[in-house]
Amino acid sequence: MKIFSYILLIILACLIIGCNSEKEDVAEGISPEKDTVAIFVRNEDEIYDLVENPLTPEAKAKAKAEEEALLKKLVIKDIKEGTGRAAEEGNVVEVHYTGKLDDGTVFDSSLTKEPPAPFEFRLGKGFMVKGWDLGLVGMKEGGKRHLDIPAGLGYGDQRMGKIPANSDLHFDIELIAVKDYVPPVEN
Repeated sequence: MKIFSYILLIILACLIIGCNSEKEDVAEGISPEKDTVAIFVRNEDEIYDLVENPLTPEAKAKAKAEEEALLKKLVIKDIKEGTGRAAEEGNVVEVHYTGKLDDGTVFDSSLTKEPPAPFEFRLGKGFMVKGWDLGLVGMKEGGKRHLDIPAGLGYGDQRMGKIPANSDLHFDIELIAVKDYVPPVEN
């Protein structure tokens, strides 16, 4: 039974990340909130390893220090303070936004959609880049805010459509509405 489990794990790993004979490095994703690190090993001499291992105290401290350094680079500037309800983690927020790269290139905007429509998402739950989840908390309805988001709180080393990897992001955001989250009704 144990051998079957290993074979199933190897097949699953091949389906998820693809099989080839080229040597590749270890990729890690550190989650200081969960005290775990996900390790994905892809190497012609080793078996694929898709496990979560506890972080050592040193690794946890390093991850926390890296996150704190990123938070210091997040710039939040109120352009116009709103007068309505303040957004809190877990709320559903409705916004208009324009996103730009360092050179001023607009990569996305809710205002240029046909027809222009506000964008809605649940704040602080990972539906958007972390810079939005952190940068919109406390913003009031009717307010306008500018966010300068370092790459590590944006898409990091991932290319995302028109956004090159390792790009800092700049957003002008208008908060239209703050709503309570209502979970979907199960049938």
